[in-house]
Amino acid sequence: MVSSSIDFVLGFLLSWPALAVLVFFGVLFEHNMARGWAVFTAIVAAVISYFYFQVPAITLAEGAVGYLVIGVLWSFYRYKRFVTKAVDRARETGRLSDSDKDSLAHTLHPTKNLPTITAWIIIWPLSFIDNVLGDLINSIELLVKKVFRGVYTKIYESAMASLSK
Repeated sequence: MVSSSIDFVLGFLLSWPALAVLVFFGVLFEHNMARGWAVFTAIVAAVISYFYFQVPAITLAEGAVGYLVIGVLWSFYRYKRFVTKAVDRARETGRLSDSDKDSLAHTLHPTKNLPTITAWIIIWPLSFIDNVLGDLINSIELLVKKVFRGVYTKIYESAMASLSK
């Protein structure tokens, strides 16, 4: 009985649907800046892919080198976007004091962002997908907040009204 349950779970984990679910959650984690979970998801997906696709070790090693090269290049792009966006946000707030500028410079320095940069290298495919789909996700969130807010408010008020009865 236990053996058949384990076989079922392993059978599911070594499947396309499991990989798709992991990639989906990895992108969501990256979008929500839960980088630790995104890295964990990417590693699990890589292990599952290794067993699912039965990749030879030499091909895996060659792929790993290419993966890291692309990841490093991606991290340059992502860090530039990250720093540019933070500086733009700071400019929008108005005139910055020298203290604010020093604090921002300190916070944005690469040495203060090593975990994030490392995550971008490791999970670059998820980060790439998030960047491509990020605008779509943000648009859906905005739609829920602005357009459908009244519907959600009515549902909430109706449920709360039932508590008063």
